[in-house]
Amino acid sequence: MPTFVMLIKMSPELANNLASLEEVERRLSDKSREACPEVTVTTHLALLGPYDFLNVVEAPSQEMAFRMASVMMASGLAASVETWSALHFTYPKMLQLMIGI
Repeated sequence: MPTFVMLIKMSPELANNLASLEEVERRLSDKSREACPEVTVTTHLALLGPYDFLNVVEAPSQEMAFRMASVMMASGLAASVETWSALHFTYPKMLQLMIGI
């Protein structure tokens, strides 16, 4: 299944009321299971820097990854979500892709 990386900036409202983070995450989990049952979050990390969270997700298509990002935005958790496609690779596979061997 294709892999996507989501870089998430927390909404200012949530940043000002971190006590509600658990409730917002619970709502997000419920809504994402309903809207995107095929999407699996494989890794969820808190970050230091310009983004607050990084999620690695597996989704059957770009459209489903986009739907997951939209659910995050609508939940009130995120002020922005950048979604990038990602490839699992090994060095031999990378060399094969780069130089065609």
